[in-house]
Amino acid sequence: MRYTQLIFLLLVVGLSCRQNDQRKKVLEFSSFTIMVPESWDQIRYDGIDSSIEQIITDEGDSINVEFGQYSAPFDDVIKVYSLKDKAHFDSINWPTQEKIFSKNSVVEEMQGIYTREYYMYDTIDTHKAKLMIPKKVGQGGIGVYFDSTDTKGNSLTLYGSRLDTTQHFAMLKAIASIRFKKK
Repeated sequence: MRYTQLIFLLLVVGLSCRQNDQRKKVLEFSSFTIMVPESWDQIRYDGIDSSIEQIITDEGDSINVEFGQYSAPFDDVIKVYSLKDKAHFDSINWPTQEKIFSKNSVVEEMQGIYTREYYMYDTIDTHKAKLMIPKKVGQGGIGVYFDSTDTKGNSLTLYGSRLDTTQHFAMLKAIASIRFKKK
């Protein structure tokens, strides 16, 4: 029993050291920098009204980067209907297969019970950041949204989806490392 515990402890410490030793690099974007694992790559695209780029993880996952006046603010809401609404829809033969119904529809919609992500606010490099984190790692989206990052009213969004555990935690560290360029 003691040997099993010792082996488990050595395994955990070994894996922790391996993850902490991962080399990092700084990616430069027009308005900010971000520190990511050395194996991640940056791809630039031509956007019409925004700067659109991607970060590709070592697992081949895409993290979208949008900077401009129209970047995605994570404002998706899943509508939850009341049981009274269901009765009404049924009475007029309205399709209800893809709708969500609940006895406590207002509360459940406000609490985001049926979303795949949690949302919260934090401060990163003196800017208010809206964080999106999946309720279950590997399912749902992960990212950050900054509103009005400069005097022109530009916003910044970084987001990926269905990242595995390693990429998930690397993304969280990368988000925390964002530094806006002073102009």
